[in-house]
Amino acid sequence: MNKNVVGYVRVSTERQEKKGMSIQNQKEKIQEYCSLMDLSLDEIIVEVKSGKDDNREGYNRILEMVKDKSINGVVVYSLSRWGRNITDNWNSISLMEKRNINFFSIKESIDTSNSMGRFFLNIMSSLYQLEREQLSERISDVLQYKKSKNQVFGMIPYGYDRKENDLVENPTEMKMVRKIKSLKGKGFNVSQITKYLNRNNYKPKRGKEFYRSGVSYLLNYSLT
Repeated sequence: MNKNVVGYVRVSTERQEKKGMSIQNQKEKIQEYCSLMDLSLDEIIVEVKSGKDDNREGYNRILEMVKDKSINGVVVYSLSRWGRNITDNWNSISLMEKRNINFFSIKESIDTSNSMGRFFLNIMSSLYQLEREQLSERISDVLQYKKSKNQVFGMIPYGYDRKENDLVENPTEMKMVRKIKSLKGKGFNVSQITKYLNRNNYKPKRGKEFYRSGVSYLLNYSLT
């Protein structure tokens, strides 16, 4: 095969060092793998980071190589040493796939240059989609719960103010919300209500005037 690849090594805690995830251990595994698979190893990029450090210079440097197509592949000891979650792994490995750059993970026996590797990509894609949908469902459940308890659940809705973690009614804004719903009940459309509000100097929480989209939101999603 004789492809030019780069290795990537990451250690973030002393505990990982003791569990055989040391820099030296990972480097040796990558060197042995490249020799066995006839991969030309250009360099091994080492990253030592704390678990909360988001500035991964080595990781970002490799992604730039991928975008520039200046390498043929990336070799890591394990998936956990490359990305920190499914999203990290999927986004980066799918980027490599689009640029015909192979990804090799020794511990999981992943090689995206063959059919099994491509099968793995399909599984990862499904897991990524599942995680996104589950996260969306959890967020929706939390927001619905907070909304039912009149707690802050995002941008403070018109008609309410924030008091610590709770929503309390703003009498002036709430009066206006009831007014626009009254106008809607009398047959006014969104454009007419918007003009009415601006003509009578009603103000949104942000900005100087109301727009149709904001009025439509108040009519459909207000807590009242």
